[in-house]
Amino acid sequence: MTDHKCHSPCGFVEDHAENDELPPCHHPAGHAGKHVCESNHTCTHECKYSARKGCLKRCAGEDSHEGDHLCQAKEHFCGKKCSLSASKLYKCTGLCVTPCEEDHERHKCESRGCPIVCCIDGCKRLCQNLDHLHALEAGSREDHMCG
Repeated sequence: MTDHKCHSPCGFVEDHAENDELPPCHHPAGHAGKHVCESNHTCTHECKYSARKGCLKRCAGEDSHEGDHLCQAKEHFCGKKCSLSASKLYKCTGLCVTPCEEDHERHKCESRGCPIVCCIDGCKRLCQNLDHLHALEAGSREDHMCG
């Protein structure tokens, strides 16, 4: 029941007038790094992962920093379609939440557990396997049993 916004004052105190109230941080609640208001206290370039899910878009480096332009996000997610979207038994619509900095071949969304219905006729319970990508390894529908 929050607005998911950071309500801390800007951490660049020296850039604001001495007697003025510090403006609030413009990042979402729980962000990493320094609190930054809407003013340009930091680099004006976009984060190199700006197209990725979880990115805060603007580089958090000092104005004249060297190296990659990175925001304060704790993680930048891959964002590709879940590998289970190519399954014959189930078409997952989720997006991969593996950090994009990690090398990975299988794309796993935030869903937990195998989404395939039990193979016993009339049973409507889901497969007991806790691996969402279990259907990629299972040979057929008969490999899905409820618990």
